[in-house]
Amino acid sequence: MQQWDPKQYAEHARFVSELGMPVVELLSPQPGERILDLGCGDGILTIKLGERGCEVVGVDSSPAMVAAARSLGANAHVIDGHRLPFVGEFDAVFSNAALHWMRHPEEVISSVWRALKPSGRFVGEFVEDSAMFHRLSLLSKPHSPRAALRCRILGFSQGLRNIEIFFSLKGLR
Repeated sequence: MQQWDPKQYAEHARFVSELGMPVVELLSPQPGERILDLGCGDGILTIKLGERGCEVVGVDSSPAMVAAARSLGANAHVIDGHRLPFVGEFDAVFSNAALHWMRHPEEVISSVWRALKPSGRFVGEFVEDSAMFHRLSLLSKPHSPRAALRCRILGFSQGLRNIEIFFSLKGLR
């Protein structure tokens, strides 16, 4: 399991939350929405979402990063993204630069699906070469029998709708 140090993260990876702001814009958080920040890390983006009038719950598997998020005033909890305890509680699940660290994409996707309200949305940013990217790429092709089978395997009996995959500039080279 990856070990995270909030001080080193602040020193060497502060750019991650800055680069995450376009992902926040893509989410288009609305005042009053309940949002789950999956892999909240140090809580910078969790706080930014809260400043937009949302009720935000941050979760991360690193106790040290959750402590850093709480020190900023974030409502953050040590919870593994593979086994989220929430059922139908969130208008949106947001995740920036965290999903590619999670080893079992099917479990994470199923947890996200369960956490969302029926009309909820999921916006996540992650490394294009990750297992998570490949799993969601399969799901983005509703015309594919393989994607339909994958949806059934993951327990998405109603399927995912409106999956859009945006590539980074790196992915376009």
